[in-house]
Amino acid sequence: MSLFKKLLLFLSFVAVSGIGWLIDFVVYTILVEYVKLSVFVSNIASALPAITFVFLASTNKVFKSTNPRIRLIYKYFVYFGYQALLLLLISWLAQFIYDFIYHSMVLPQSISSNLALWVKVLITPITLLANYIVMKTLIEKL
Repeated sequence: MSLFKKLLLFLSFVAVSGIGWLIDFVVYTILVEYVKLSVFVSNIASALPAITFVFLASTNKVFKSTNPRIRLIYKYFVYFGYQALLLLLISWLAQFIYDFIYHSMVLPQSISSNLALWVKVLITPITLLANYIVMKTLIEKL
């Protein structure tokens, strides 16, 4: 595959993931700001609908399966298991970052009042890259 095609594939995944991230971020914002759940719990709960959307959209629009013998539902369960592990780790990291910044730094009101949202934005590139690698491998290699 040419470098251009690889870049196009990655950008297609970024577009699909962007929509998933919007779903995730809206639910996360509601849970943190209005329901007053912790960053950890909100991050896990908000990711569940986004995970399913990104998986379904990516398998239909971005990646092509090379092994039709393995049903898509099995790949979803593998992906969901990976996401569960990633969610626990990244949610713990998000809560750690939030607590560290909140308790050890003096921030302007505009940032401190939205710190949970800033933390969500901060952890997004980590999850995007990890998800691309896993989704590509899962759909195209299995």
